[in-house]
Amino acid sequence: MGRATIRLWVPCLILGLVAIGLPSRAYGQLHWGMSFSSDSKLVACCGDRVHVFEVATGNAVVKLDGTPARSIAFSPAAPTVLAIGGKDGAVRLWDANTESFLRELRDHDGEIQSLAFSQDGRRLVSASKGRLRLWDVETAKVTQSVNDREVGLNGVSFSHDGRLLAFCRNLDKQASCVDVYEVESWKLATSIRLAADKQENSPNGKATTFGVATAFDPTGKRLLISGGCCVPVSKAEAAPYDFGCRPTGLLWTAGVDTTKAQLLIDPRPGYHRSISVSPDGKRFAIGNANPAVQEKHLIELRDIDRGKPIWQSRGELYDPHDVVISPDGKLVGSCRFNIFLWNADTGVLVRSINVSK
Repeated sequence: MGRATIRLWVPCLILGLVAIGLPSRAYGQLHWGMSFSSDSKLVACCGDRVHVFEVATGNAVVKLDGTPARSIAFSPAAPTVLAIGGKDGAVRLWDANTESFLRELRDHDGEIQSLAFSQDGRRLVSASKGRLRLWDVETAKVTQSVNDREVGLNGVSFSHDGRLLAFCRNLDKQASCVDVYEVESWKLATSIRLAADKQENSPNGKATTFGVATAFDPTGKRLLISGGCCVPVSKAEAAPYDFGCRPTGLLWTAGVDTTKAQLLIDPRPGYHRSISVSPDGKRFAIGNANPAVQEKHLIELRDIDRGKPIWQSRGELYDPHDVVISPDGKLVGSCRFNIFLWNADTGVLVRSINVSK
């Protein structure tokens, strides 16, 4: 397999990992992203449309039709302001309380894979294939950008103090990595290589790592990165995946002053799509799925220092498209076809919200 072939194959791999799942008509509408409001009173999810619910009751607050989206985020500075990353390449801001459209941010030519607000709500970062944009929310102007059509950019996050911005840079000519930028100067602070460790010693020597999501701890000195590693195999060996690859879920940790990430937990079959760190910085939540065994996906809360499980629970069939800890640290939420909310301390399911209603 030549270099050109690899560079064409890996984008297909990542898109396949993002899109894999049962047909939505069999189980209801797929929902790709979710977010809690800053006061933890509302939870939103997005897919073919956007839904917002009350956390305490599960009652619907608003449904926005005609807004197909893959990513969504509440502003930390305004509990009802919601950013929606559209499949048409636009980021739209809405007030979930009044159902009012606020403004549109448009400078992408493909669907928005990931977006995040800074803690003060003044900045918003959005990423699509080959493009990353840093926005001034008030003026709707692009203040900084990254352009590279041959690279998949996703998994954006700000440090709590807003000083640093991290994102996954997949398919870089050297290796998949996480870039960390200083926001004010827009200087590259570090580029963290996503090593596969033991997976790099695979029989055919063609293991490919990829990052999907990033999360800073509250100090801004440490990053957690979810993603995985894939080794090209025959279609028969790859089943039930249909893109010629057997994925392994990997979770890395790295200091923002380092250049290589270390594995925090043991590799496992399947993949990790998202990660969320608790407000106190002591725990993190992830979701793992392995469609090969046709079981419900695994939601876990783990200790951030050693990566040891605190509790585990099962959600819906196949992978959780997002796993998020609420800003007050009391709940862990996941979404796929519906929203599930667990008690963050005990792992007991508090509420499931039927999004298809």
